[in-house]
Amino acid sequence: MTEIIILITVGWLLIKIVFRYENYIFFKKYRARAAILNWINLPDNWDGYGAEPLTENVINDAIKFVEKLPMNTLPPTSISPSADNEIVFEWRILGTNNVTVVVSVYGDKYFHCYSKINDSQIFIDDAEFYHEIDQRLLDILKHITAITMFG
Repeated sequence: MTEIIILITVGWLLIKIVFRYENYIFFKKYRARAAILNWINLPDNWDGYGAEPLTENVINDAIKFVEKLPMNTLPPTSISPSADNEIVFEWRILGTNNVTVVVSVYGDKYFHCYSKINDSQIFIDDAEFYHEIDQRLLDILKHITAITMFG
């Protein structure tokens, strides 16, 4: 009987952890979308070096990219506009496994990706994401999620 109570308690705790993680991911996606929408109002020379405002296509593609990110993967550690009319998503995880993943969207319904996990580098150029995110990027994101969660 004690074992059953322990199993039920552990199961309940796992459900709570998963639910909190999913809420965390949803919140991160919501915040990312809100930040991206704010960048539609960037003025000329927003970076102090002559950058032009981001185009509506770039904003739309970045939002679409965020929406397409699976809930079971780690959200980007940073999202930022770039002076050359792109939005950059970065995953940087330092520690025992040095991880860098950089994804850029340019408003053409494609993304470009560079990833470095330890000594392994992967380049993905001109991958479409409007229907589904390229499986190579999904594999990278699942891998870094596993590294982060399970060491």
